[in-house]
This record gives sequence, C-alpha cells and structure tokens, in this order.
Amino acid sequence: MTPSNSVRDANRSTALAILWVATLHLGTPAAVGAETDLRVSAFHSVDVRNGAHVTLRHGDSRRVTVTRGNTTESAIRVEKDGRLLIDRCPEGCSRGYRLEVEVVTPEIDALSVTDGGWLRCSGRFPRQADLAVAVASGGTVDARSMSADDVSAAVQQGGRILTTPRESLSAAIAQGGAVIYWGNPDIQRSIQQGGVVSRGRSSDRDRPLEELGPALAD
Repeated sequence: MTPSNSVRDANRSTALAILWVATLHLGTPAAVGAETDLRVSAFHSVDVRNGAHVTLRHGDSRRVTVTRGNTTESAIRVEKDGRLLIDRCPEGCSRGYRLEVEVVTPEIDALSVTDGGWLRCSGRFPRQADLAVAVASGGTVDARSMSADDVSAAVQQGGRILTTPRESLSAAIAQGGAVIYWGNPDIQRSIQQGGVVSRGRSSDRDRPLEELGPALAD
C-alpha cells in the first residue's frame, strides 16, 4: 500500500523536526548551563588568561568547578610548577563564549591575570605572610579579602590590582595600570611610563567588584 501524500508530508515534517532538534544539541557545548567539577592535582598559585572570570574561596580541600563554559574551548590544568592555569581561549573561542570558574583551596601564594578578565577573592581567608599578585595587558585581581602581611604587586601594560596589605606593599607598574590598596602598609613603589599606586576610598573597601568603576582612589 502506497502512503498518501498527506502521510508522506507528515512523516517528512517529523523527520525534519527531529533533525533540527538534534542539530541544536550537537551545537551546544556539553557544560553550558551545568556545573562541572574537575580533578586537579595540588597547586599553590592561580593564573587566569584571556578573559576568564574566576572566583577564589578558602576551603579545607581543593576544588575547581566550571560554572559556565566548557573544557573543549578552554584549558584548565595544573602546570609542572604548581600553577593552576585557567585559559578561556588558548586556541580561539566562539563568539560570545564565557568561562566562569570557582576555585577552592586551603592555601595560595600567587595570583595573576593576563589579557583581560578577572580573579576575585571571596569570603574570609586565613592570615598569611606573603602574597604575590600580577596583572599584564589588562584585567583585574581583587585580593581585598586575602589577608597577607606583605604583598608584592606588579602591573604591566594596563590592568589593576586591589589589595589590603597588613604591613608592607611593594608595587611596580610599567606602561600603565593601577595598584589600589587599603590599610596603612609601608609602601615601596616603582612607576615607569605611567600608572598609579594609591589608597582606595574607605567606602569601596567592601563593595562588590561589579560595582567598582575605574576611579577607586581618593
């Protein structure tokens, strides 16, 4: 029995609908809209690159969670030197792609951002002796809630560092950028070809990073 034209048309419409839905699923990264916990080895620093957004929290055990994005377009791994690398687009990303990662660790001694994006410390951290912070070619490290006696901060070719040293701050800026600090640390500064090292406004000490504009200093 030969099916009628109406039946053939209905079957063809159904098949096209199934193919269209399948194509949509194939084009969607697996981790979008879902949290993905990654297995990582021990690390002592975090290096953020190419526009990634990273939130760092203190915890008893290490954990790295992708809250937006995927590990197909992005690279997240611990390097041989103990550095947790979070690179949004090592090989280039699709238009509008975002990478957001939450990192939990019991200890950390260095933070860096390169080529845009931000790394912000959230919540309380235990007091520690030293912290090294660096930004290159744009981006922000917000270490205001990181309790460190002595902070070394370096900015090259734009970007900003927000920090609250307890005792001393060694700040170096080359070719633009800003180191904004809170508290009353001893200051050593080196500025070459533009940049600013300045005390932040008291009203901005605990404001969320999203609410802070470029003008932070008194």
